[in-house]
Amino acid sequence: MATPIPLNRIGTYLVHELVRARDAFASAPDGGPFAALVGAEVSVAFASADGLPVEPVVSAGDEPLPPDALVRWLEPLERRVLVAQADVKKADEAARGRLVLRVALEGA
Repeated sequence: MATPIPLNRIGTYLVHELVRARDAFASAPDGGPFAALVGAEVSVAFASADGLPVEPVVSAGDEPLPPDALVRWLEPLERRVLVAQADVKKADEAARGRLVLRVALEGA
């Protein structure tokens, strides 16, 4: 079994990595293939570490948020979860969920 991780930590890591990717592509000498990375949507399947029911979809909404606003939204999500595929598959259906992040990277 994998180590339980707070949901906010997973989300914050993903947001920071998307910002890093955007910055790296934008600073590539030839502009790179993703020089105009303006937004992204990421979905992560998880299972609650305690086996208790979770919301099927955890999301800040349908509209993309700037990275800083999304990180602030993630702060209270302290529920510990498992993200390894084997752990998610063996969890009860009610204990499974998806974290959906929509990030606006243009002008951020």
